[in-house]
Amino acid sequence: MKKFILSLGVIAAISAAFVFTSCKDDKEPEQEIKVTNTEALQAVAAQKGGTVQGETVVVKNADGTTTTYSYTYTVGGQTYTSTAALQEALAGMTGQVTVTTTLVANTNGTTTTVHSAISTITITDEGSVASMKFPTTTDKVVEEKVVINDGHSGGRA
Repeated sequence: MKKFILSLGVIAAISAAFVFTSCKDDKEPEQEIKVTNTEALQAVAAQKGGTVQGETVVVKNADGTTTTYSYTYTVGGQTYTSTAALQEALAGMTGQVTVTTTLVANTNGTTTTVHSAISTITITDEGSVASMKFPTTTDKVVEEKVVINDGHSGGRA
């Protein structure tokens, strides 16, 4: 009976070691980058008498045509057409990054560049707040925040 209790105790101790041992999570949490262009889109809508629809400004022209205004973002030779795609691209980068933001107009399938603005943002592992420049239909440039979280809970921003 003593051998049985001793064996049971040894088995319980070994089982507890396996149950309460955690595995190391090798995957580091990715940093999170949030880019917004809300104020810039609202400025374009006000300048052209249009409405904001998602990441686009829609303007009904006097001649019955419709012109849409939207932003493209170029980073390292790659062009992105949404803030979500830009955020994903920036999430894998560190250091100083140059982003060219271009306002484009599309009327009846013809796309033209309205204005561009260049921003240099610094992406660090500690998290930070930067700003990006967004051109409008006039010479006015709207600056909006880019929030960079470090990917850890309670990350600074």
